[in-house]
Amino acid sequence: NLPSQSVSVLKEWMRNNIKRPYPTDQDKVELAALANITTQQVSNWFVNARKRIW
Repeated sequence: NLPSQSVSVLKEWMRNNIKRPYPTDQDKVELAALANITTQQVSNWFVNARKRIW
């Protein structure tokens, strides 16, 4: 489980990019820094989030 602050950062990006919820590698690096998690955790969260939404 990720910290709630990290999840908030990721959810905000997802809401702002709902038509194309696939962050680029650069997006992942920036999100990881903002959320204070690894880029692998960012990637995994988006895989799971897309599964939950669809």
